[in-house]
Amino acid sequence: MKTQSIRMVVVALVAAAGILWFEQPAPAVLTTFTYTGAGADPNVWGDEENWLNGGVVNGYPTEVLNGETLAVIPDGKSPSFTTGVSNLYRLQTGSGTVSFNGGLSCHNASPYNPSIAIGLGGVSVAGSVYASRGPISTAGNLSITGNLQHWGQSLTQTGGSLTLGGDMIFSEQVDTAIRAWVFASPYNGTFRNGSVFDRTITWTGTPNFAGGRPNYNFVQGGDGGTWDVGGYTLLGNNLTIGNWSGSTTRYGRMLVSGGTIDVNTLTVNYNGTGYTRWNYLSAQNASIYIRGAGTAWSIQTEGNADFDITNGTTVYLEPTGGSLSIDTGSKDRGGNGLDIADFDNNFSFGNLRIGSGNTVTVTGNANIEGGGLNALYVRGALALEDDSTLQLTDLSGNRHNAYLNGPLSVGNSPGTATISGGDFAMTPNASFAVEINGLTPGSQHDQLIITGAGSDIALAGTLDPTFSGFVASAGDVVFIIRNDGGTTTGAFTGLADDALVGSFLGKDWNITYNADFATLALDGGNDVALYAIPEPATAAALGLAGLLALRRRARVG
Repeated sequence: MKTQSIRMVVVALVAAAGILWFEQPAPAVLTTFTYTGAGADPNVWGDEENWLNGGVVNGYPTEVLNGETLAVIPDGKSPSFTTGVSNLYRLQTGSGTVSFNGGLSCHNASPYNPSIAIGLGGVSVAGSVYASRGPISTAGNLSITGNLQHWGQSLTQTGGSLTLGGDMIFSEQVDTAIRAWVFASPYNGTFRNGSVFDRTITWTGTPNFAGGRPNYNFVQGGDGGTWDVGGYTLLGNNLTIGNWSGSTTRYGRMLVSGGTIDVNTLTVNYNGTGYTRWNYLSAQNASIYIRGAGTAWSIQTEGNADFDITNGTTVYLEPTGGSLSIDTGSKDRGGNGLDIADFDNNFSFGNLRIGSGNTVTVTGNANIEGGGLNALYVRGALALEDDSTLQLTDLSGNRHNAYLNGPLSVGNSPGTATISGGDFAMTPNASFAVEINGLTPGSQHDQLIITGAGSDIALAGTLDPTFSGFVASAGDVVFIIRNDGGTTTGAFTGLADDALVGSFLGKDWNITYNADFATLALDGGNDVALYAIPEPATAAALGLAGLLALRRRARVG
């Protein structure tokens, strides 16, 4: 009593001095309950006869004031509890299978000790599982009919498999590591977060979803919360990166460095009016596969300079149904004007590849600074695989342009590909690699086809032809660009009309930008062709008139 009186006097003196004084809470005390199953019904959690506390029967595991409870189900015990369990701190199971006919809730006060440690026997829960702060570790199977909500540090699986009927939800508290999970059956649920803090959720392994493709709804409520795939693979159905409703300073972001995203659709949501920060995706030296239909790539965000897909990252558009649309979205780095060839202030792909036989349509607000251009930008390589089409006119009849600042390739050793319904422009940094193994387009040499009324092509950059596999003759012609749309302007670097491209297969090959594929003539059109001319001695003997006649007698496959 004397000690308590002295304490009261000290508190009064501190308060009188205007000082705030907070008492430190008593350290947490761990109380361990070991399951015995000795009660009248071994499946009743709340029967204290089923538990030992310090070697004696004294209560059952539940949350207690100023302390922690650890419920231990030892090896060999396999209770099937008739109810779920809430207000528990920690759970540890052994070699027997433990079942709960209801939800399981663990509120661990420590971010380091496991909230749930599942032994080889596994755990089955007819309901949802909630684990706060501490990690979850499993050596055996974990079966949950509802959601798995985790506010802890990590999900670690050393054995067994996961069966999940609902969603996997990650929430605030601490940063979380998602280690490799093996699912027992195809999982098509949703991974989502409910965080309202700036937390980082990091992949440290590639989950195996047994053939399923879950959804990912990464709606970040914090000021810059991050989803980091690292060097692993995120396999899924729909991937959404967004922001929590409310504060206009919050945004969501996903980082991919050296890893892989393989999803059907990818959406980066628009934040809304008045936001000072914006959702974004940053991918460096990564691979992104898009396999869905409809608008499978939708970038609705704006205003975030960190939105970046670097040259080392390739986006593969390979829809399983043969076609998809891309809305390339917008961002504004604060530029005052908009250069049509500005690959920095416009959203641009690093490398873009369209799979064989697929059609990709550019649609929506596909530009950066305010709606003027509606264009597709590729700062790295553009690969149009065999019989693929880049469609620049959307279903509403809106035309879009495409700008390339890197290498262009068509076909699959060799092949043809089409750009349709809009203008295509190459910058001086671009190049066109053409494989030529004969005179027949598609089967023996690459050919880019431009279609759609008024679809122009502006050439620049270098031409890189590769010849092999056939005997060339004077008068052979290879139509490398067939323009069935609009005009052909510009030229490849150092190659004016009728300029010498190089010597291949024992022949000199020139280039013309006025060829006509329809009539197989080397003039009178807007197609681009390479044609073989005789050796210098033969050319001198023919004279100018002979060369012009030979030029008109083009031989194609």
